[in-house]
Amino acid sequence: MSKDIQGDIPAATGHSATGDEVDAALLRRMIVSVVHDLNNPLSIIAGNTQLLSEIVASSDAGDDIREPLRDIERAVEEMVSQLERLSTLTRPSNGPST
Repeated sequence: MSKDIQGDIPAATGHSATGDEVDAALLRRMIVSVVHDLNNPLSIIAGNTQLLSEIVASSDAGDDIREPLRDIERAVEEMVSQLERLSTLTRPSNGPST
């Protein structure tokens, strides 16, 4: 395991890191990295889709163009939602919910 991850855990918790804690910290960092890396291209796709939708709205383009753009917008929204749910795994737990 990475020494920088092991070094972070004792500083945050005040004790030595166990293997499970190191694994959990590594997993959290990997999730944060993946979410970040996927959000960047999704933002570009969403922005360009919005721009194209505005161009199409001001033109006489038919539903053969509008509907695929709506499909892309819905797919981006779903991906963003999935990534937000994945991000919740990186937040510290406050114990079991009641």
